[in-house]
Amino acid sequence: MNAHYLFPMLGTFAVLLFPSMETRAADARTWLPNFEEAAARAKTLNRDLFVFVGGSDWSAVSRAYKTNVIASPQLPPALGGDLLWLEIDHPELPTDAQKESARKNRDFNVTIHNYPGVVLLDAEGRCYLKLEAPPGGVTELAAAVKAARALKARRDAELALAAKTAGAESARHLGSALDLVGPMGQQNGKQSHRKLLDELKKLDPKDAVGTQRRLTFNPDAFAEKELWPLTDKKKFAEAHKLVDKELSDPRNSVGLRQHLLGLKFFVFQREERLDDAVRQLQQIVALDRTSDMAREATAYIANITQPVTLASKEWKPEHLRFFFAEWRLDAAKQVTGPGQYEIQFKHTGGDSITVRDVAVMNGAAQLVKADLPKRGDTVALKVPPFTPGGKVWLKISAQGHGWFGSHGEILIRKL
Repeated sequence: MNAHYLFPMLGTFAVLLFPSMETRAADARTWLPNFEEAAARAKTLNRDLFVFVGGSDWSAVSRAYKTNVIASPQLPPALGGDLLWLEIDHPELPTDAQKESARKNRDFNVTIHNYPGVVLLDAEGRCYLKLEAPPGGVTELAAAVKAARALKARRDAELALAAKTAGAESARHLGSALDLVGPMGQQNGKQSHRKLLDELKKLDPKDAVGTQRRLTFNPDAFAEKELWPLTDKKKFAEAHKLVDKELSDPRNSVGLRQHLLGLKFFVFQREERLDDAVRQLQQIVALDRTSDMAREATAYIANITQPVTLASKEWKPEHLRFFFAEWRLDAAKQVTGPGQYEIQFKHTGGDSITVRDVAVMNGAAQLVKADLPKRGDTVALKVPPFTPGGKVWLKISAQGHGWFGSHGEILIRKL
């Protein structure tokens, strides 16, 4: 064969046979075989451990994230060169080798609900970052890791001061260290910071620092055990008193105050006191506009306060609210002039709804309004003469029930 054709073919074969040589040269990571060995190595070398948790044979998202982000040669330099690396796979149908690996990963107790997961552990095996289904690519992951490691450095500085001091001062520094980690530090099995919390309890049995309150008070458990039983019995005054007592605790963190305000919102919502409910959401936003709860509250305020425009005569689950909301439906083709009209709410599936009243509007002017019977789905309205050419629409006060699976149709007939 002519050498002119041979060399390009050899180059092609090289690419086909050795596709990962360039990647290996750029990415010199050594992936440790299991958590048992990785944890021991991390402690001996005093280095942090980067853990990627995936599901190789069932999670397409995990496979894609591994290929595009975790396996990228740009990731190690973006994160820094002092990490140890471990992949923990949770396949649905494990091979014998994977079963053996799982036995040596059994001490890794950080639970991932939304795959894939990225976890950072310090040299002592304590979790200080847990990302589930992380968004973005290498840049976004690097930013999250950088922020977590900066927070960990502040934690370590407080721990060092706690070790050098005693009594109340040591408790204050230890409390500051745990506050930096937050509730996540108590929620990761053997990789939690619970030993540090136990030490703090001995130093600060009356919780003067307040960290124990901030880390161990569970608003959701409080609501399930104490609050919701009261609201189920419509004992709203007692429910508010209960939440207000917890809100008044000076040891509360901003996040805990936001969560408790969220509980007050739900109590007001159950009472159908919409304005008071909205005020709780506004307070959540005012406490920390950058928090996830503030963003959710802002979106919910818009959801509550803005009218629901129906694109057709059908209502769907997304149109429903726990409270009475304003629906708007274009009725220009059905209400064409004065006369007697019948409006029927024909429920076709899912949970029921309650319609309180219906008004016929001409632009911003109300032509007629009528309440629906308590157990009825049909109302009659006598529309007076009006100037044609304006926007004729129905203004409906409706409330959803159950899990919002309701479907139905609004029928307009001239009698």
